[in-house]
Amino acid sequence: MRLLFMPALVLCLYLSTCVNTLQAQSAPPWQEAYTGAQSKGPQIIGHWKFDDEAPARDSGPNNLSGKLIGAVITKAGKFNSALESFPGWPSSDKHHALMVANHPSLSPKGAFTLELWLKAKPELASSSTAYLVDK
Repeated sequence: MRLLFMPALVLCLYLSTCVNTLQAQSAPPWQEAYTGAQSKGPQIIGHWKFDDEAPARDSGPNNLSGKLIGAVITKAGKFNSALESFPGWPSSDKHHALMVANHPSLSPKGAFTLELWLKAKPELASSSTAYLVDK
């Protein structure tokens, strides 16, 4: 199986488990970019920031490789860059996604939390379907 991110909107994705149990911060954790143990700690499944030399690569501890298919990187993210996607069918019957190959860390045995920042495009209101994550 592969992990497939298919947003019909702009998003900056942080895939992690229980990040909120880390050090207390002055601001809620979702209002600042994750760094250090929040990004690379053993509790992290994957962390895609889309803003380094390899924007489709996981910057978390598993260093998972991804592939952009039809989606692009934009500087319009909450913390710099983000993944921008476009409408699929019926506008364009093709993938607009970040695809990540299967890896054991992508199938945790227990519950996990998916954290992401997203900014919906106006076209989302007329869309019949939008996928954020599919496995």
